[in-house]
Amino acid sequence: MTELLTRTLEAGKSEASISMPLVAPPTQRVALRTWGALAVLCLGAFVVVLDTTIVNIAIPNIMTGLHASLDQVLWVLNAYTLVYAALLITGGRLGDLYGPRRLLIVGVVVFAGASIGCALAPSAGILIAARVLQGVGGALMTPQTLAMISLIMPANRRGPAIGLWSGSAGLAAAVGPSLGGVLVTTAGWRWVFLVNVPFGIAAIAGAYALLPGVVPGRRHRLDFGGIALATSGLLAVVFGVVEGQRFAWSTITGPVTIPAVLAAGVVLLAGFVFWERGQPEPLMPPKLFAARSFAVSAWVVFVFQTVMLALVVVASLFFQSALRMTALDAGLALAPMPLTFMLVGPLAGRLADRVDIKFILMGAMLVAAGGVGWLMASVSTAATSATFIPALVVTGAGLGCGFAVVMTVGMRGIGPQFAGAAAGVLNTFRQVGGAMGGAIAVALLQSRLSLVGPAQIAAHHLDYANSFVGAFKATLVVPALLLLLAAASCLLLRPQTPPSRLPLNR
Repeated sequence: MTELLTRTLEAGKSEASISMPLVAPPTQRVALRTWGALAVLCLGAFVVVLDTTIVNIAIPNIMTGLHASLDQVLWVLNAYTLVYAALLITGGRLGDLYGPRRLLIVGVVVFAGASIGCALAPSAGILIAARVLQGVGGALMTPQTLAMISLIMPANRRGPAIGLWSGSAGLAAAVGPSLGGVLVTTAGWRWVFLVNVPFGIAAIAGAYALLPGVVPGRRHRLDFGGIALATSGLLAVVFGVVEGQRFAWSTITGPVTIPAVLAAGVVLLAGFVFWERGQPEPLMPPKLFAARSFAVSAWVVFVFQTVMLALVVVASLFFQSALRMTALDAGLALAPMPLTFMLVGPLAGRLADRVDIKFILMGAMLVAAGGVGWLMASVSTAATSATFIPALVVTGAGLGCGFAVVMTVGMRGIGPQFAGAAAGVLNTFRQVGGAMGGAIAVALLQSRLSLVGPAQIAAHHLDYANSFVGAFKATLVVPALLLLLAAASCLLLRPQTPPSRLPLNR
C-alpha cells in the first residue's frame, strides 16, 4: 500500500516518463483473505452478467404467463440494458466519491430487491419497472467489482486477478442459457429472477466480511451536470441502436425518428466531454484518455463486446431458425465459446505481467478473427452443433485472452482515487458495444433475409435455410473486420513495463 500511495502522489510526469523501464518488484504473497475478497468481486460480476443471459431463454414463457406482447417482452430485455449502460459512468464515479464497498453493497441490495420484484410481477408493466431498478443496481455494482481489484491486490498480482474477474463473466455467459432452460422447464420463468437472491445475499455477507471499507478523506462534490449529460446521451444512443431495427430506422412517433434520437445522443455526449473539461471534480476525468493505453483499451473493449454479442445473436438465431434446434440445445451449442473464454482469462491475465501487452493483445484479436473466419467457413444446412465446436473454441480463446489483457492494461496505470471512474468508463464502452453488436447483427441479418420474400419461400423458389447460411456469413464479415482493425490499433501502444501509476490528481 505504501508503494501504491507513493506512486499516486507523483504528479506532473508524462505517460512517456511513466513507461521508462523499471525493476520489477519482487512477487508478493497474497493472503487467503485477499483471495476471498477477490471471490466476492467475481461473484458480483457473475451475477450481473448472468442476468443479461439467463432472461433471454424465458421470453416465450414470460409472454404466456403475463399475457404480454412481443414488444412488451423486448422492453423487459432492453429496459435493463438501457439503464445499465447509461448509468455505468455515474456508478463508477459514485464509488470513487463515497467508497467502493459502500456502493457495491447498495448496488447488490437494489439488484436483489429488484429481482424479487421481477419474480412477483403481476403484469408486464411492473416487470419492466423492476427491470429498470435492476439496471440501476447493476450499474452501481459492476464498476466497483473491477475498481476494487486495484485496492486489494498487489501490483504484480493484478493481471491474474483481472483475468479471474473476466473469467467469472465468461462463466455466467456460459451457464446462463442452460441454467435458464433448466429453471424455466422445472420451476417456471419467475425463478430466472429469484436465482439472483441467494447470490446477492452471499455477495453482501462477503463484502462486509472481506472487503476493505475505503472512505474518501475529504468531502467531494458530485458532478450533477455531467451525470445529466452522460446519462441522457448514453440513453439516447443505446435506445437508438437497440430499438432502431424495430422502428425500421425511421419514425418512432410524430416528428421523433431514430436518426434524430441518435444525433441528439451524440450531441449530448459531445457536450458532456466539453463540460467535463471545466469541472474541478469531473464525472469522467479527461486525463483518463490522455493515457494512450487507456484510450486504446476502451476502443478494444468496445470491439470485443460488439463481436461477442453479434456472434451470440446471429449464431443462436441460425441454430434455432435454420437448424431447428430448441432454445436449450442452441444454448448448449454456443457454450464452447464462453467456456473457453472463461478458462483462458486467468492464464492471459498472468501473461500480462510477463510479456509485452501489445503482442498479447494483437495476437488475441488475430486469433479471434481467425475463429470468426472458421465459423463462417463451417456454416451449412447440414451442420450440427459439433461442427462449430473448433471454431467457437478458437474464437472464445482469442476473445477471452484479449478481454482479460485489455482490462488489465486499461486499469494498470490508474491511481486508486480514479479507479471507479476508469472502471465505469471501460464497462460503459463494453456495454454500449454489446448493445451495438446485437443491433448491428440483427439489422444486417434481416436486411439479407428480407431479399427472400414469404411467397418465394412458400413456393420453394428459394430455400430459407440456404438463404440463412448466406446471411450468416455476410453478417459475420463486420465482426471479423472490426477485430482486424482493433488489432492494428494496438500498434499505438508503447512497450509495456512493470506496473506503474498514472499521475491523476484531484
